[in-house]
Formats: sequence, C-alpha cells, structure tokens
Amino acid sequence: MTNRQRPAPWGLCILLLLAAIALPAAADELPDGVVAEVRGRKLTFEGFSIAATQQATREIKRSRSGPRAVLEQLIEELMVVQECKKLGIAVTQADVRKLWNEWDGKLRRTSGGTRTLRDEIQDRGTTEREFVEQMWHIIRKERIAAHPKYLGKTLPKDENARLRQVGIVIAEIRKAAKIQYGIETIDHVQQKQKPDDLGAGVVAAVNSEPITNKQLGRALIIRLPGQKVREYLDKECKTALLSIKGVRLSDAELEAEVEHLRKLWPLERELQRDEVWRTVSFKDRFETQFNMTMDDVRKSRYSRGLLGLVRNMRPEITEEEIRAEFERQQSGRYGAHILVYDIEIQFAQKKGLMANQGLPSYRDARKIANKLSSQLARGDSFDKVANDVNMRRRAWIQAKRIRIYNTDRDITLREQAERMRDGDISSPFDTLSEVHVMKRVGLRPARTLAEVRPHVVEMLARRKARTWIEEKLKDPAWVRLRWPLPERR
Repeated sequence: MTNRQRPAPWGLCILLLLAAIALPAAADELPDGVVAEVRGRKLTFEGFSIAATQQATREIKRSRSGPRAVLEQLIEELMVVQECKKLGIAVTQADVRKLWNEWDGKLRRTSGGTRTLRDEIQDRGTTEREFVEQMWHIIRKERIAAHPKYLGKTLPKDENARLRQVGIVIAEIRKAAKIQYGIETIDHVQQKQKPDDLGAGVVAAVNSEPITNKQLGRALIIRLPGQKVREYLDKECKTALLSIKGVRLSDAELEAEVEHLRKLWPLERELQRDEVWRTVSFKDRFETQFNMTMDDVRKSRYSRGLLGLVRNMRPEITEEEIRAEFERQQSGRYGAHILVYDIEIQFAQKKGLMANQGLPSYRDARKIANKLSSQLARGDSFDKVANDVNMRRRAWIQAKRIRIYNTDRDITLREQAERMRDGDISSPFDTLSEVHVMKRVGLRPARTLAEVRPHVVEMLARRKARTWIEEKLKDPAWVRLRWPLPERR
C-alpha cells in the first residue's frame, strides 16, 4: 500500500495531533536567548538544545539519516580536530575567509555576476553558520591529507582526485579512532547491543573526548532543515501547553489508556478502507502512529500528555455530538459498502505532480492490465494473479481487498462495482491516474450506531483535543516564539 492509498487510520487520529500545527508569528519582545514563551514559561536556546537532542534520540534508534547523520558529522569533526592537534595543523579565520572569497568569486564569474555564495547557501536550504562550520572542516581535512604523514605535501589539482585522497585519509583516521556511543542507535537495535555507559549528558565520545547532548542539540538546530527544527520547537511548545493544562497520567493511567486503545483497535481496523489492516497488530499500529516504540511513548512527556488530553476530552462528548457524527459518516465508513478485490496499476501523468516518478506510461499500464485480463480469461484464479502481482513488490502495481463506500473518492470504482454481480471480474478500466482490474466480492451492510459508538466517541475526543491545541498555539496570549531562530540565520 502506498501512502497515497492508505486511509487515515483511526480517523482524526493521534497522528494529526503529532503533526506540526501552525504557530504564531515570531515575537520581537522575547529576551535574548529565549526561543519561546508558553504562558509565561520561557524556553531558552540551551533548554531547546537539550530538548532537541531528546527528541532526536528516538529518531536515531530508527534511522541513519537526519539526526544520526548530524551526529556522525560531529564525530568526524571532533576526530579531525584531534588529528590536527597531533600534527600541529592550525586553521585560522583568515583561511576560512580566503576560501569563502574563492568560492564566492567563482560563482560570481560563472553566473555573470548574478549569483553569490550566499545565494548558493540559501538554495541548498542550509544556514550560513552551518556552511561556515563545514568550511573549517573541509580546510582541516585537506591540510591533514596533504601532511607528509599521509599521502604527500600537496593535493591533486583535479577536484575528484583530491576528494578521493582526502576520503582515503579520513577513513584511515576513523579506523584507528575509538568511537563510542552513549545513546542507542539503529545499529544497536539491529545487532541487539547496548550503548556504552559514557555518563549523563554524553551522546558519544571520540578517543574518550565527549560530545554532549547540548553540543548535539546545537548542531541539530543549526544543521537540520528548518522544517524539522520547527517541528522540534512546535513539540516543545505543545508539551508545555499540555503541562499547563494539567494533563498528567500516572503509570497506571497510561497503561489503562494503552489497553483502551488496544481493545478499540479491532473495530477501528474493520472500519478502514483497505482490508489489509486486518493483518496489522495493535503494537505495530501504535508504534507507527507515535513514530517510536511503546517504551519510548511511556518515557515521552509529550506523548503521555496527548494521551491524557484525549482521555480528559472523552467525558465532554455529548449524545447529540455522537449522533451527528454518526449521521455525517453514514454514507462513508459507517455505511453499506461493496467489498472488492482490486488490482491497481498507476501510470505517469505527462504533466503535474505525478510526472517523472518512475511510473509506467498510460499505454504500458494498459498493456499490463490487458495481460492480466488474458490470464484471468485463460482460467487463472483472481487470487493467484493478485498474489503474483504483489510478489513483484513494485510500488506502482498492487492487488488488495478494499471496501468501496458511497463517497466522492470511490465514485468511479463504485459505479463499476454496482454494474457487477458477486464473483464477476471486470475488464480493465481507468480512473484519473490508474488502470484497474476488479473482482466483486459482495455487498456488506451498514454499521449501526451501537456497533461503532466507541469509535465515534474516540474520534470526537481526538478532534476536541486537536482543536484545543490549535487554538492555544495560535493565541499570542498563550504562545510566543522567535522564528527563525537567530542561530539559523
């Protein structure tokens, strides 16, 4: 299933609460060093650095990109600084200024005076501060590579040859370095190992020299894309709001909430459009929704606060609201629907968002659909053909069982399915950007309010929680922040 095809699980789900919500405009009156203020509570840059590291730590357990890449960058930079000290290599501000002027001059010449190095930095989506720090690093690496201890006194003039030589030397230095991690990485998870005990506040060490959580946090704020940093700041503001709201869950209350969601999941997955949700366990869905393990949810003030806020909203749901929501969805997820087995083949648009996305052309998609229809006409079972399709593991062609509701989204599929009898297999037909071959399974009755009441209440509670957060975040009487941060300019 592609993200485009998946229905939003759990309706207006916790994922919507986790998503970034627009925050108020930057506050000019915040004191220096303060990045945000939530109802009088000030968040300093130093505090935000630590908070960013705490948020990133959970991502480092799941991925080698993003925050993990920033950590690896810090490790290499510290390793290079250490090697420069051993070799007596000194890099000065004048060296960096000279390199800046060289690069800036080259850009101005090649662009006929229309572009500068600052234009290039902006186009890359990085910050000038980060760019300058990388210039220091580049000069240090080249000075090391040109040292007589390694490959010679000079570097090749050819850029590719020079980069290869520098890479060889840095790899040699890293191989000899003692690198330790004080936080769990994806490698630890995959290899079922534990990180080293480096002491509180230390995320890594290079030859016993520490990298602290403050150092990593500062690097994350400066080096990650602005959208990601804003997400971290957003989450800290929302955590503060939840604290001010007085949302607190004891360990027992948290476990009760998890158990409540576990009991609700069988009903909620039955209401999803794609029947594949039948095979998704509660644990997998829960951890995907929060983008962290259950243990990390238990440790997260933010996640606990969200669960607590929804819990507090449930008693506020009225019978009138429940009935109105049920009636609104009677033609959708609570209504009668047709169950079908659908093979969908996406094709590339000549223009627009779907152009050049590695998809087959419309003509090729039609050929594939016709070939599948020929197999079915020769007597191959639909299940066998569908299984063969899914075994290919291609994102643009999938076979799945879906529930077709009486909604605008499914209008073309529903018109086709309504012309078929149970067990019928369609000829290939088109929707906006797909070719389909469909088998009708059968009509399924609408759900009653009694059947779906727990789901309706949960959706309404989550909606109320989301609305409360949105309103407070947009209210300058509650939240003020400085954005973009001075460190990112």
